Amino acid sequence: MIKNFSIRACKNDNQDLELLTQFCHSLTEYDGYTSTATVEKFKKSFARGNKIMAYFACFDEQPIGFIMFYDTFSCYDAEHILYVTGAYIEPEHRGGGYGTELFKFLAQYGHDHEYDHIGWIVEQNNIRSQEFYERLGAKLYKGWHIVRLEHDKIKALAQKA
Repeated sequence: MIKNFSIRACKNDNQDLELLTQFCHSLTEYDGYTSTATVEKFKKSFARGNKIMAYFACFDEQPIGFIMFYDTFSCYDAEHILYVTGAYIEPEHRGGGYGTELFKFLAQYGHDHEYDHIGWIVEQNNIRSQEFYERLGAKLYKGWHIVRLEHDKIKALAQKA
């Protein structure tokens, strides 16, 4: 463990959710996208009882990044999965081992709760992160596309039912 480094759970309060929102905005900006995350959206998601888990990476007790994941299931393999929806370390703290510590924490969580595997996506052009994940032992799958049905398209399709 790195000196003065800790990991703590994100609380469902305004201060932590504001920080989580800021980190999510930084992550999407880093990947070349725009985030629509808000404190209100996080509150709504947490209130639904969704199995979203979020943790902050802290240096000297100050959050410098986060990891967020949830429980899901694969029909391909009939396996219980932890799916990472976001992981981020502030630029000035990258290369110090903090991201590795976050993923070690995640692996321990997955092991302790008997998950079959952990999955996530990475931006195609984010070579630095891809190399980092491979150093952790992760396998990158080629040839897959992310598919998303946006809110207005969900509504339009549902109205056809």
